[in-house]
Amino acid sequence: MANSQDQNIRLMSCVYLRKIVAALWFKLPENAQGVTKTLLLQRYIDEPVTIVKKNIANVIGALANLLIPNKQWDELFVFIF
Repeated sequence: MANSQDQNIRLMSCVYLRKIVAALWFKLPENAQGVTKTLLLQRYIDEPVTIVKKNIANVIGALANLLIPNKQWDELFVFIF
């Protein structure tokens, strides 16, 4: 999702990541979680292709569903507002 020049690969990466992010998130080390959250927000900002950008937003939303109830992604609200 972050490195490919091919928009189809970025798109499919988002689709698959959205499906597995909940299952894998709490298995990641804490520092990797922080890097991943930052990367998702940065990729959303930088993505030029609308359909890919929407799918990055879907990944962010799936992750936010896990983290917001526990107040574990305060940076997301800073980013939005």
